[in-house]
Amino acid sequence: MNIITDPGKYEGEQWYVPEYWEKVLDGKSDQTISDDTTQYSLFRLCAEDAPVLKGYADPGEWLILWEDDQGFVHSRVMSNDAKKRFVNSVNTIHPGWMWIY
Repeated sequence: MNIITDPGKYEGEQWYVPEYWEKVLDGKSDQTISDDTTQYSLFRLCAEDAPVLKGYADPGEWLILWEDDQGFVHSRVMSNDAKKRFVNSVNTIHPGWMWIY
């Protein structure tokens, strides 16, 4: 595992997170879900991502990124089924959340 150990907003995350966070900042995520405090950016991983994420995630999985209130970026890789459960749980717990595409 190649975890970022340098202090800063990516500390403790996988080495590929800064690259995908740049895509978030450029508005290039596949989906975004947000509430009053947190915005989650979702990337559906495809064959183009395979060379970058080999051994960490597979095409068809989802990479979810968000920034906490202290400015640290966090990530999770989820299967398609897990992503659906995540979305359903968010919609059940926080029906005011909205999707942005």
